Amino acid sequence: MWTVGTLVSGIVALGLCLLINQGIRMIRVAFDAQLVQIPGPIISRFTSLILKINTLRGQRTRYIHSLHQQYGPFVRVAPREVSISDLDSVRQIHRIGTPFRKAAWYKEVTRQPPDDQCTVFAIQDPRKASARRKLFQRSATRAAVQQWEPVVAQLANLTVQKIKKDVSAKGSADVAKWWSMMAADVLTSLAFGESYRIVETGQVSISKTSMNNTQE
Repeated sequence: MWTVGTLVSGIVALGLCLLINQGIRMIRVAFDAQLVQIPGPIISRFTSLILKINTLRGQRTRYIHSLHQQYGPFVRVAPREVSISDLDSVRQIHRIGTPFRKAAWYKEVTRQPPDDQCTVFAIQDPRKASARRKLFQRSATRAAVQQWEPVVAQLANLTVQKIKKDVSAKGSADVAKWWSMMAADVLTSLAFGESYRIVETGQVSISKTSMNNTQE
């Protein structure tokens, strides 16, 4: 028959087993043969806590830059994350036909469904990504992009005006917000031939009516 003491002992034993299991997994990742040779802070081998703290403080970019200054172009910034500042390596990793698969981060950040349903940006399977890109090749040629240059330039100028207006009125401006709005307007212009005028109105939300009007 179970007693309170037996139950407590069982819970403690289970907790210890979980801690030991987590510790073993952490050590295995920390000394992974493919990652252990990459320089970086020792603590980054075991936890991403420091990186997350700097991310929450808005210092992620500066933190990683300081690590590159200290350790070189290849830095292990978390147990399973490596930052690369070498241009040739970046080109090799992101080139079309690359053997490198995208990490699960792409789906976690964008909250995308499986590869068959998600956007090109989040597709992890290189073959599926290649097949999807072929559908957009014609619209992504240099000639096609150059045709859209005036539209993009106009939106960029409008965005800068909005940022300056915020600075004049408030003393500061949320630059990330405005550039995100501009990106949305550029994408909807390319996709539907007309933008949602998010930059013009300064409204982040898109009503169903405006979407229908644009698609018509």
